Amino acid sequence: MSESKQEVDDVAANAGFLRRYMTQHPETLVAYVRYYGGKGSEVVSAELRDIDSQGMTLGYKLASDETAHTLHVAFTPPLAGYAEVKPRMLAMKAEAEAGTRAVAITSVTIPGNTYPCALILLLIFYLAVPPSPAQVAELGGGQLVNALFEPSRALGAVLGTAGRVSVGGLVKTMCVVHGLESVYTAVLCWRYVRGWRVAAQYLLLTMMLGLPIWVGLERQAGLRT
Repeated sequence: MSESKQEVDDVAANAGFLRRYMTQHPETLVAYVRYYGGKGSEVVSAELRDIDSQGMTLGYKLASDETAHTLHVAFTPPLAGYAEVKPRMLAMKAEAEAGTRAVAITSVTIPGNTYPCALILLLIFYLAVPPSPAQVAELGGGQLVNALFEPSRALGAVLGTAGRVSVGGLVKTMCVVHGLESVYTAVLCWRYVRGWRVAAQYLLLTMMLGLPIWVGLERQAGLRT
């Protein structure tokens, strides 16, 4: 009886093709896991491992660990044949995306790439606006602090940028860029964040660090993988 079912299950017969095809749509697979598996915004990647007329098996990973997890999503009702695969999966995608958009973010999560971005910002200030020896002395810095900025001053002298960039000008530029990014963060907070304190923290972090914060918010909201 089971052999007869396998012979007529043309969905399972085309599983290899469907796996390859779905590698082009990772965001759909992530939406399936988040919605049908109830895993929420923690899911960062997913893959189709197997599929037949009864359901599909998905592999996925969470942001909190690198362990490979598995989820089986049953087709209700089962597929009558291969021709039903596309319309059923599109319908499930629409349902899953509608469900994941309803996610409520109730706490602040700082993405892992925020720290390298913060270091890059500090490096920009270090290279673009190093303090002069007189400024270091005024601020109470000693010879060690002064020596710390010598490579930056030397590089500025070679490139001809010394004295052309001011701290105020650099801060104003960053405020404009991060201010525009904060407007987008405010839109994301209005749609997905619950609690004014959490929203305020996200806005402050965006003003300070920019891109990695709102990109992380998009991932939590299911807008990107």
